Amino acid sequence: MEISLHSSKKHRALGYYINLIRDLITSPKNPFNKLYYADLYCGDGECIVGSTGKKYDPPIIQSLLRPAKEIGFSLSCFLNDLDTDKIARMKERTKIYKDFIEYCESKDANVCFRDILKMIPPDQFSIFFLDPTNHQDLKWSTIKAISEHTHHYHGKTRRPELIINLMTYTMLGSYRSKSFQSINESLGTTEWLEQVEKNKEKGLSAPIEQTFLTVFVNQLKSLGYSVPTPIKITNTSVDNTIYYLVWATNEQGYDIIETRLIPWINDLMQKAQKENKGELKKATARKRGDRSLTEYVSNQNN
Repeated sequence: MEISLHSSKKHRALGYYINLIRDLITSPKNPFNKLYYADLYCGDGECIVGSTGKKYDPPIIQSLLRPAKEIGFSLSCFLNDLDTDKIARMKERTKIYKDFIEYCESKDANVCFRDILKMIPPDQFSIFFLDPTNHQDLKWSTIKAISEHTHHYHGKTRRPELIINLMTYTMLGSYRSKSFQSINESLGTTEWLEQVEKNKEKGLSAPIEQTFLTVFVNQLKSLGYSVPTPIKITNTSVDNTIYYLVWATNEQGYDIIETRLIPWINDLMQKAQKENKGELKKATARKRGDRSLTEYVSNQNN
């Protein structure tokens, strides 16, 4: 599957998070029997960066399925993508990991999650990765319904962990075209528009994308989630915000994510952005047929 260069940053962040969770799950002190992981927009199992030609395995294979087979920790994966061709290729690429895959289908993510929840015990540790390419592909009603798959114990409530790609870039496009309904369905409220109008009246130049994010985070908190600092993913060439990676976690996981994961990822994003710009310059030089690649990249950096 061809991806943009900035998506590689998201995959590196996700991979680090999965590695962290995998270490916790395999710890002798871990109270859970198994890790349940659902990816509702899983793609075809291969990442090809269109601008550079670089290929690599996505986190679902590199950080979960392969280690599960090699290390032997208990894992159940649930894979879905609306594109039938992508699911067919995913099935082919993951044949050797079939013992760890309970579900691999091509359905609307806003429908299939109900079937997946039936296969996940609410008292076990589960993660839902919700990674649409357009905000219209993920409804707030889906997020809310997943959050209601709860287990109550000792005065606490456990919900599935969520990692959500909040597509503020496509939301901004819908806002400019006055397609407000799709944003309402993604955020589960009209509060965002009220806030934007208030900012205009006050003469504030607050970015609309920030309003989307603030409202979305508040919505997640209203469901009972703790929300660590979201991660901003920007375009490689011009640093425009494309989307935010948003973690919605249970109270027990907040400190781990906020203190161990988020600072590391923020540092990683800065390094990855610099590396990606270098890769993009090299790829551009090759396409241009420049005789001296080194000289070209050096001149671009000056």
